[in-house]
Amino acid sequence: MCNGMAYVGGDPLGQTDPRGLDNPGMGPYSPEDAPPDAFLCSGVLDTYPHMWLCANGSCSGYYGDIYGSSAALNIVAQVTLGTTGSWRKNPYKPNLCRKVSVPQSCDRQKFNKCISDATGDGAKGYYHAALSNCGVKSIEVIKMCSWNACSGGGQ
Repeated sequence: MCNGMAYVGGDPLGQTDPRGLDNPGMGPYSPEDAPPDAFLCSGVLDTYPHMWLCANGSCSGYYGDIYGSSAALNIVAQVTLGTTGSWRKNPYKPNLCRKVSVPQSCDRQKFNKCISDATGDGAKGYYHAALSNCGVKSIEVIKMCSWNACSGGGQ
């Protein structure tokens, strides 16, 4: 039988979690709390839906570089022309992350290293809200690192 109150430690009155994201017995987490394997995470961080990657004990998500400035400028730049983007530290939240599967014939350590290298804090690129956002970039990195670790690319 499933305990529907487990996410609040069995105490829904004393420990609430209205967004369903923060388990008091499991957090808060920092980017360095991530396990060594590669994980793809998705959920709401701050205000917006977001996707980010964790590997080798560190988590990063892709953001437009004007993220956090005026909302109007943010939306106009990211939706029309795009802007520069960069990978920034994100928290590891086990309830929002799932392990990235890689075929057994692939080099898992090489895959994990590729993920952490590609998403290192400050790695730059192009950001566009619809065409090159956090989800698109995360999937691109997974594909690139899978090719790298599974077919011997990048040696």
